[in-house]
Amino acid sequence: PGFYRESGTYFNNTNTATMIAGQSHFWDGRFSITWGFRNDTLEEEYAGTIRNPETREVVGFDYSGTPNEYKGPTKTRGAVFRFWKGFAAYYNESDNFSPQSGGLDINGNNVGNVKGEGEDYGIKWQSNDGKYYARVGKYETATANRMSEWVWSGSIYTNNIWSAIEGPDGPHASAIPGGGRVRDTSDAVSVGYEVELVASPIKGLRLQFNASKLEGTTANVSPRFLKMYNDNVDLWRANGSAV
Repeated sequence: PGFYRESGTYFNNTNTATMIAGQSHFWDGRFSITWGFRNDTLEEEYAGTIRNPETREVVGFDYSGTPNEYKGPTKTRGAVFRFWKGFAAYYNESDNFSPQSGGLDINGNNVGNVKGEGEDYGIKWQSNDGKYYARVGKYETATANRMSEWVWSGSIYTNNIWSAIEGPDGPHASAIPGGGRVRDTSDAVSVGYEVELVASPIKGLRLQFNASKLEGTTANVSPRFLKMYNDNVDLWRANGSAV
C-alpha cells in the first residue's frame, strides 16, 4: 500500500525477414554453386507514459508515435570445384547489415546501420571412404560504421565552443544532442587463416585438430567528428577571444 508505478519504458520490436536461397550442381557434381538473398526489417515502437494527472502514477502506455524502421539486405554467393581425387577449392562471399538504434552523431543525425562484408576461400580434401578430412583456408571480414562513444567529451567541448560564438540557441550548438551522449563510428578489418584436420580411423574414434590465426585492424575512427573539426577549426581560431 502506498506504492505505485512512477516510471517505465515500454516498446515493441517487430522483425520481418524474407529469404530465398538455392544450390545447383554441374558436371556430375564436380562444380557446385550456392546463393542466397535475405531482406530484414526491424520496427522499433517506443511507448510514451500515460499518467494520473493528480498522483502522476503511470496508468498506461501510448504507442501513437511513429515507429523507427531499419531495413537492409544480406546477400551470399559461393562455389565449390572438385578438381582431383577428393581435392576441392571453395570460395564464398557475403555482405550484411545490422541495425543501430539510439545513436546520434555530432550533427544530431542517426549514425545508420552497420555494414559488413566477408569472404573465405581455400582448399579441402576428403578420402573416398570419408574417414579423413583436411582443410586450409583464409577469410577476410570488413565491418563499416560500427557505433562507438569515443567523442563523448569532445561533443561537450564542441557545444561550449559554439555556444560561446553563437549563443546556446545558435544553429550549431542546438544540433548537438544533449548530455554529451554523442556517438560516432569506426571501421574494422580482420584477416584470418584456418587449418582443420579430422580423422576417424576406426569406428567410434574421432581425432580432430584445429588451428587459426587472426589479425584485426581498426580504421576510420570518428569520421563525422573529424570532418566537423576540420571544417570549422579555422573559424574557431578566428574567434579565439570569444572561445
